[in-house]
Amino acid sequence: MLRFALPMVLVACSAPAAPVNSTGDIAFWAGEGANHAAIAFDWDGDSDTDEALVWGYRWDGVATGEDALLAVIAADPRAFAKLYYDTDNDLGVAVVGVGYDADNDGAFAITDATSFDADTGIAVAPQSDGATPLGADLYAEGWEDAYWHYGRRSAGGVWQSSTTGATDRLLSDGDWDGWSLAVTLNRTEFAQNLTAAPALPIDGDFNGDARVDLADYTKWRDTLDTPGGATASDYGVWRDAMLGASPNVGTTGAAAVPEPAAWLAIVGWIAVSVYFNRPRPDA
Repeated sequence: MLRFALPMVLVACSAPAAPVNSTGDIAFWAGEGANHAAIAFDWDGDSDTDEALVWGYRWDGVATGEDALLAVIAADPRAFAKLYYDTDNDLGVAVVGVGYDADNDGAFAITDATSFDADTGIAVAPQSDGATPLGADLYAEGWEDAYWHYGRRSAGGVWQSSTTGATDRLLSDGDWDGWSLAVTLNRTEFAQNLTAAPALPIDGDFNGDARVDLADYTKWRDTLDTPGGATASDYGVWRDAMLGASPNVGTTGAAAVPEPAAWLAIVGWIAVSVYFNRPRPDA
């Protein structure tokens, strides 16, 4: 399932994973509002060495664990979830499987050919076991052979099993929700080794510092027409971001955006000016 196409060559790769000790360490946020919560997925709850990826969720008013789950999966085009809704017993949503496009190639699929919605990243499906990811991505599912355990933690508290399903769990500001795959049935596991899910690459951020500024123009200029480097069309991506298309722009305004030919003229003028205005030795 293709949810997004990778940008041009020079769009920065995702930032390296970083440990999450507080919500201030979260890199990827979904939603808007004054309240915030953390959402973690641990693909092997029985292991204390694998990493659990963490996203943030913001909201105003009332929100549930299901709201946070759906918002995070929809906001990050690399995230996917297979969900089961218990309509007979009115128990709400349950997680069957969770996936992540770990190699960031814009493609994600699992062995049972489940079709995930192109906009939301969600597939509503029956309970199932055994599907695995195709390629180098992350995916795990379980119902009878394993299960996704739902844990919660209040701000400053400790992890414990949620006493309600995600549909009925009301979030409080500063809460943590954690989904971890318990491979051993009836074993309670919580998300471990919390690691920030990387933020999405920013168009025009060619040097990968999460900002669009003149340093990115320099990167473009220095790698133009080199093997695997910049192309002429990449300049347009950077220029559009500098003129206001990107929310992470260091300096905006047309005066801050040099045209390629103009930039070379500016460099030449500076060199000539420095030469003729250099200090001269006394006669």
